[in-house]
Amino acid sequence: MKLLQPNEDVTRFEQALIKLQTQWSGQGVRVRPAATPGQITAFEQRLGVRMPDELRTIYSMFDGFEADSPMD
Repeated sequence: MKLLQPNEDVTRFEQALIKLQTQWSGQGVRVRPAATPGQITAFEQRLGVRMPDELRTIYSMFDGFEADSPMD
């Protein structure tokens, strides 16, 4: 999976997520692909809520992760 790259249009929160994603990748953690805007909206509609912008940002960058062994 291609890692996201920081640029001047990325917020500090997004930069922190990119660093986290890079760190996980170096530890053998597989980051799941991002959820599409449509998937995020459909999820919110099923629950009848709107997620906070920060949570929407996380899911728009990666949709969870998988690790072969427990993480410390």
